[in-house]
Amino acid sequence: MLKSIEISRLFKTILCAALLAAALPGSGHAQASPETRTTLAIGTARVYKDNVAGARDQAIRNGLISAVDRIVMDMLPVESLVENFQTANEILQGNTRAFIQGYQVLAEQRVDKTYRVLVQATLATTALGERFSNAGIVLGKKTLPTVLFFIAERNIDDETPRYWWGEDLQFFKPIAEYAMSEALRKKGYIIMDPGAVIQSGTVEIDTQNPDLGNTEAVNLGTHLGADVVILGQSEVEATANVMGANIRSFEATVRLRAILAKTGAEIGSTTQTAVAAKQSEYEGSTEALTQAGALAGEALSKQIASAWEKGSEGPSMVKIIVEGTQNLVNFVLFRKTLNDISGIEGIKTREMRPDTSTIMIEYTGTPKQLADALMLKTVENFGINITEVSDDHLRVEIVSK
Repeated sequence: MLKSIEISRLFKTILCAALLAAALPGSGHAQASPETRTTLAIGTARVYKDNVAGARDQAIRNGLISAVDRIVMDMLPVESLVENFQTANEILQGNTRAFIQGYQVLAEQRVDKTYRVLVQATLATTALGERFSNAGIVLGKKTLPTVLFFIAERNIDDETPRYWWGEDLQFFKPIAEYAMSEALRKKGYIIMDPGAVIQSGTVEIDTQNPDLGNTEAVNLGTHLGADVVILGQSEVEATANVMGANIRSFEATVRLRAILAKTGAEIGSTTQTAVAAKQSEYEGSTEALTQAGALAGEALSKQIASAWEKGSEGPSMVKIIVEGTQNLVNFVLFRKTLNDISGIEGIKTREMRPDTSTIMIEYTGTPKQLADALMLKTVENFGINITEVSDDHLRVEIVSK
């Protein structure tokens, strides 16, 4: 009877604290700021060997975990949470406190061998959202982009690549592309089938060219209504490895890049390989291409989702801190090199010091994508050493040759 009374008192205490917290500014589910969110949660822990202090600490930790879980369930649609449950757990596992800006214990009580607390926690939702976006998990109900593939595939018996825009091949679909399409479709992407449009003759395309450039692919993608075009090659070949008299191994390679149709900016790239061992040449090559395509689809889905969630459909400002600018000729050449990068719409010098300058770049992509593009540039007079890549800036050193 005594235990029932204590439990009743506990819940009355928690209820009163919850009502008081809900009446306070910034409590309950109210937003403390655009980048944070405050919520209530109950944490429970067992008291071992009368270690009340240890049980209290564990109850608080459990309450904070529950608070983060509650916010995550609000941030992600049910279908996205189910689809990405393992990935979401990996992001949160052991990192709960990294997303909590502060907390307060509003009520607490020990009932026999159980200690319970009511905590009010403030979470950094922007940081949490960025982690999800970087993992390819789209927040809220935002629609993922429509994707059009331009993949030329050379299978084991093909002398030359085959592709859907080739003559009489509008219904051809590469094996690797099929696996990629399935991987993206499961994430919520819309995959376009261009066969019917091409057959109608409403678009002109070089049917003799298996390796389309970014500009041509973007023009075609825009004409057909795609948000993102993915172009590249897939191929498979038999390796020298054998087992016994019949089993051979086959290695497939997929090389892809994703381009935002609206701006022409590259928002993702990947190279994936996979090996399969089979008696049948057909089965071995098909399995290897399927595995490599699935890996490529997973990798690109994360990159595209991250760029799409961050609003890569429009330019953003990226700061570049340039060291080694005492040689003004090299600095001018560096700026000229930046002008040649696709997706850069403007460059402004914000600050110049004897050996360090700061420039602001209007860029339709992420700092990581800008860093990747810089790495591909070669200049006769100097080299480029990228020493830091963050969410909003790069640190670059110009190294004279």
